[in-house]
Amino acid sequence: MLQNIFLKKNYSYALFFGHLAVEKIIKAILVKNTNQQGPRSHNLLRLAQEANIKTTEEQKRTLIRITAFATIISEKMPKFFWALP
Repeated sequence: MLQNIFLKKNYSYALFFGHLAVEKIIKAILVKNTNQQGPRSHNLLRLAQEANIKTTEEQKRTLIRITAFATIISEKMPKFFWALP
């Protein structure tokens, strides 16, 4: 699904749903590694750190950028989704 959205050049849409997918994967690893429920957070870097996932500096910057974008989009959620083709 994400690939199709990306190929249609709906980059904002693809990145938003990509963030959700990455968040779910990190939370699954967090649960596996800690046997505790994941926190109610969308901060990918924080979640990765709590899950004891080793990240490079580049990966950290990427997680921060994805989180920042998703935060902006979620604040404008109604306008964002109504504007989609």
